[in-house]
Amino acid sequence: MNFGRYLPAVLMGATVVVQPQVGYLVRGAGRFGLKNQQGAFADFDRSIKLLPDKPKVYMVRVVAHKISGNKQGALADFQKAATLFKQQGDEDGYQSAVNEIKKLQGI
Repeated sequence: MNFGRYLPAVLMGATVVVQPQVGYLVRGAGRFGLKNQQGAFADFDRSIKLLPDKPKVYMVRVVAHKISGNKQGALADFQKAATLFKQQGDEDGYQSAVNEIKKLQGI
């Protein structure tokens, strides 16, 4: 699943039809776009609870963490996503997450 492709559409107010298990993720992105950070992060948390083994769910929450200035939250989610990408054999996803971790850490 490519969750990241939904974020720009949702932030622009578009109607997006998604599978029920990613509904919280999409609603969270919409709430974040409407400046409801508390509601957005609650939805992201619910989405992660439902899809804990999907690294791209963490990557969507990373975007919100970065925009809101929460560097530690972004790092934690990048690290979790990197671990999941590695476990699932997605080397490109793993390298992407590791590169972003290095950028945030100033390495």
